[in-house]
Amino acid sequence: MHIGSVRLLNYLKHRDLTVSFNPRFNVIVGCNGSGKTSLLRALTDAMVGFTHLGGYSPWQAWIGKEGVAREECVSHGASVRYEAQYPIKVASTAYLDTLRVDWSVNKSSAVDHAKVENVTPFKFMQQIENINSDQAKSTTLPLILFYQADRNWPAVNANVMQAATQKVSRDHAYANWLSASSDNATLQTWVVSKSLERLQAAQDGALSADAIQGDELSMVVQAICAALPECQDVRYDMAKKSIIVKWDVDGVVQRVPYEQLSDGQRTIMGLIADIARRMVVLNPHLGSKVCAETPGIVLIDELDIHLHPKWQRQIANGLKAAFPNIQFITASHSPQILGELKPDEIIVLSTDGAAHPQVSYGLDSSDILEEIMGAGARTEPIEKQVSQLFSTLEQGRLDEARSLLAQLKATAPGIPELAGAEALLKRKEVLGR
Repeated sequence: MHIGSVRLLNYLKHRDLTVSFNPRFNVIVGCNGSGKTSLLRALTDAMVGFTHLGGYSPWQAWIGKEGVAREECVSHGASVRYEAQYPIKVASTAYLDTLRVDWSVNKSSAVDHAKVENVTPFKFMQQIENINSDQAKSTTLPLILFYQADRNWPAVNANVMQAATQKVSRDHAYANWLSASSDNATLQTWVVSKSLERLQAAQDGALSADAIQGDELSMVVQAICAALPECQDVRYDMAKKSIIVKWDVDGVVQRVPYEQLSDGQRTIMGLIADIARRMVVLNPHLGSKVCAETPGIVLIDELDIHLHPKWQRQIANGLKAAFPNIQFITASHSPQILGELKPDEIIVLSTDGAAHPQVSYGLDSSDILEEIMGAGARTEPIEKQVSQLFSTLEQGRLDEARSLLAQLKATAPGIPELAGAEALLKRKEVLGR
């Protein structure tokens, strides 16, 4: 399952925007205010209209909120008015295996509820609605999630008694799907619950807990390790009363309590663990192949949030490796992430619409800043001085060039172009011009 394209009409700042998506991985980029988050929210509206996940109706999603209609400045002589533009429309195309599905979510006026038009896959919707029926036991269902930008996965005091008595149903995989990271406490309670199950299995079989393989906690840990090799294990420690993460730090393995992880560590581990946990809950019949075979669409705003540049480079390929059947549609400002992606995996939003860059994979961060993101690779005053330095050298104004070179050596001595400028200056001094 994947989204092929979406068209937005009068949705927030988008008058008429059409975007096509890569079936595997997408990163939306653009300057602040370009509409990256708006596009992700529109996709959740499309998903609500398609599935009614979690009992939501379209009018309860983003499109039903006040202020979603694009405003247009209308002049009447000396008077200016800002008028909301209708209809608001999110028209989508998706593919379920080989079946193409087209539908739209529309809001025709400020007083009307949002409505769904042209929905044909009622069988698909019925599968989700009947998720806990006997007939659906062996039905593989897609995972649909939206992780908003305000996620940081804080540690909570998981209640061991609650974890020990926790009963999980398949439909729990969709809990809070519109703001998936808000289900943080559920993730940590689940880890405690599965650790207790492992201890019981070990006791019943007269084994050590480390000897237990193939349980649901192992499946989640395998997904984490596939995406993040630094993380080697996650489990609840009864003696320390904490979830313990086995973490490789520069070749030294450390056992770190979850609450002591950095924001970046918790953010990346929590994201991967939550996706994997929901897959395990949703499609238990897939067994050890659940993370590899569960289909779906996962939306992530600010993919790079809290992440060290090293992990920013890893995250896209890590998510692909851990969840090969998921379509990811994300937003980011990170040149490190973009340098790991092919052009058709990058969507650049601008006032002209959406486009792919001509080149991206393998570019360094400086080139990506300039070529894709339209930003200078270094601070503007220094860039101007470097440009001025080479201009004066080209024009033979050697005294001025000598002064500029001295200034740059004092303020920014690490600039690589300075060595070339100095060599050129010396050569011109020898030649006398």
